[in-house]
Amino acid sequence: MHAVKRTVAVLSLALPLLIGGAGLAAADTVVSSGSTTTVGPNGVSTSSGQMVYSSSGAGFSLAATTNETVIGISGVSTSSTSLAVFA
Repeated sequence: MHAVKRTVAVLSLALPLLIGGAGLAAADTVVSSGSTTTVGPNGVSTSSGQMVYSSSGAGFSLAATTNETVIGISGVSTSSTSLAVFA
């Protein structure tokens, strides 16, 4: 379940820049970040992510990271996911 959440978080950060990449050709670097905290009857979950899009001539690079910490009745879990695309 956590892997699905991380994948959705990375794609939600990366997809808008991939779709709008042509419009950002004049920009050198774009940085986007965000975080969420969820509290429920089974515990607390916090996650954060950052995405960096850089263009240089005809090529571009995209790097995205997400971090998640879950504290619940089963214990504590931390995870981190990174994605890098160079074209």
